[in-house]
Amino acid sequence: MVATLGKNAKFSQFDINDDKSLESALTGVDLVVHAAGPFQQTQNCKVLESAIQAKTTYIDVCDDTNYALRAKAYKNEALAAKVSAITTCGMYPGVSNVLAAELVRIAKCKNNEPEQLRFYYYTAGTGGVGPSVLASSILVLGEEAITYSKGNKIKYRSYSGMVNIDFGKGIGKKDVYLLNLPEVTSTHESLGVPSVSARFGTEPFLWNWALDVIACFIPSVDLECVGGEHMVSVFSHKNYSISIGTSIAAFALAVLEGSTQHGVWFPEEPEGIAIEARKLLLERAAQGTINFTINK
Repeated sequence: MVATLGKNAKFSQFDINDDKSLESALTGVDLVVHAAGPFQQTQNCKVLESAIQAKTTYIDVCDDTNYALRAKAYKNEALAAKVSAITTCGMYPGVSNVLAAELVRIAKCKNNEPEQLRFYYYTAGTGGVGPSVLASSILVLGEEAITYSKGNKIKYRSYSGMVNIDFGKGIGKKDVYLLNLPEVTSTHESLGVPSVSARFGTEPFLWNWALDVIACFIPSVDLECVGGEHMVSVFSHKNYSISIGTSIAAFALAVLEGSTQHGVWFPEEPEGIAIEARKLLLERAAQGTINFTINK
């Protein structure tokens, strides 16, 4: 289902496979939030297409590389229609992209050249979101993990390349593995970082997830600059479902407040979330966090 937000701040839902319902639902609304996942193996961008035709502002919570790149390809159509749209506006990718963009911006302000960007994610159970995250993760496991090393695209077997990462007080050290996530490609291209990778870990192990567990979710973003300087951001929350809802709301507010230019953008692009709007977005998304640190 997809939610739309109108001028009277009322939410409605509709079936994305029903063209008449889709067209009707997008008429006269301020924003469409596409959350009808899993996005893996979805071959079209019907909701984005309809939003552009209806001249309706659009965001989605896509977590699939292929879908995100297909959505980005509608940039010229959105520009022509004067429609603002952002893809991958969840927690990860989404808030993690904005954290990465801020680290890169801060590094360049210090005349440091970003060399390697690493995303690390860890969740216990399903974080409260149930079967949807399990279905999405199983589909991602069927894809090769795309990474970049010194500008070269390198593919690895999914859930390989284990490293042990210290997520800090209250969480400790956890094993994380390579996964094919869209922020790797988008930040490599948008932020110009030559080496980028993303790793993800769960507890209990992925295949033993209990679907009714409500537990913690932690993204960590690590930027290494030429010369060896490290910059780290950490974002921890007890409940993934609450955190992702708060994150989506933060993106929705930023877009409705005029932060996004016409076209289709990734969250880390200044045309998607303006640089001056990032701080407020992150503050809103960080509500209820256990730990929120940027540029540690």
